Amino acid sequence: MERYMLGIDAGATKTAYALYSPQQDRIWLLYGGCGNHEGMPGGYDEFRTVMDMHIRKLCDAAGIAPQDVSCAGLGIAGVDTKRQHALISDIFCGIGLTRFRLANDAVLGIKAECPTGVCAVNGTGFCVYGIDDQGSTAQAGGLGHLTGDRGGGSYYAEQAIQAVYNSLEKHGPDTSMTARVLELVQAESPDLFVERLSECMEGPERERVQRELSVTVHACAQQGDPVALGILTGSGEEYAASIGSVLRRLPRLTADGQVDLVLVGSCFLRAGCTRTRDVMEARLCTAFPETRFTIRPIRSEPVVGALLWAAEEENGDAIPEARIRTALAHAIRVP
Repeated sequence: MERYMLGIDAGATKTAYALYSPQQDRIWLLYGGCGNHEGMPGGYDEFRTVMDMHIRKLCDAAGIAPQDVSCAGLGIAGVDTKRQHALISDIFCGIGLTRFRLANDAVLGIKAECPTGVCAVNGTGFCVYGIDDQGSTAQAGGLGHLTGDRGGGSYYAEQAIQAVYNSLEKHGPDTSMTARVLELVQAESPDLFVERLSECMEGPERERVQRELSVTVHACAQQGDPVALGILTGSGEEYAASIGSVLRRLPRLTADGQVDLVLVGSCFLRAGCTRTRDVMEARLCTAFPETRFTIRPIRSEPVVGALLWAAEEENGDAIPEARIRTALAHAIRVP
């Protein structure tokens, strides 16, 4: 019987769904929007509808049903607690998947790059996740304000807004972000800032404006703006503290004196200013002087890690990474 493996990388902004046939060396690939129930107006019910629709569309393209999937690797943003894991597991069982591994999407960075280690996500949101050689896992962050996450595009956007408001209304420090942010929200004068900002954050341009605000923080920091540099310095400190938390809960990761640290997310991989990463590395070296950290920016789409994870779970031995990467490069795009 032909086997099919499903991989899903579901984030707050976009989601990749991939169905892989090892016998055919063929991948069917589908992209969707938000895959985090916390970012959906309809919560878990909307998440169920979105996942069911996209999984069935992908399976239809391959001529199979969800029940025919041999195993799935599911990296889903918003899986941060045991309760969330149980609720989302039930959703996938209801769709028809009978065998799968499920965790926060940060797990996929590790699965895509190395057998064990730590993944730090700095995309729309923030998360740090670790796996040791016995399969034990630990997570830090992922609940935004509740866990004090100082990272991710949404956080940087909030900080830019607060810094500009502080400068304009509370006699806070001047920042070069002010002119850029006023232009971004189309505030013709400082006294219109709050009005225009409110319109942007409640309208259809919200996501674009948030992305541009994050870009503004990094661009101004790159030019030496002290306020923007302070935001990114604090972010680097938070990532180091969270990575340290994961390492202390998974002591086997540091037992041989070397840790693989995978970086995922546009704010790590494409940001113009590297202050967050530089501070993170410096703090880690101070906190773990006997440990050498090998920094690994993820080389491919995290959904590769999802497929490798599915293959590992089904076979016990992972399908060679090169095969999946090659198949993905020639994937059949499902509209």
